[in-house]
Amino acid sequence: MQLDVDRPKEFVLRQSLSGMAERFRELLRTRDIVALPGAYDVLSVMLLQEAGFDAVFLSGYGVAASF
Repeated sequence: MQLDVDRPKEFVLRQSLSGMAERFRELLRTRDIVALPGAYDVLSVMLLQEAGFDAVFLSGYGVAASF
């Protein structure tokens, strides 16, 4: 199943400061399954990165609730 993720021409994407939003958009454009594990602090993000995940989900509430 393919999803049509093309944006209308009047939709303008601004470049992010770190470039991570663009990397995530490109990852989503591959149309492959994206494993997106959740993390709740910097240590868990670093461990998931070391494990080889291309992207990690980190929510503000998850961080706040972990303390």
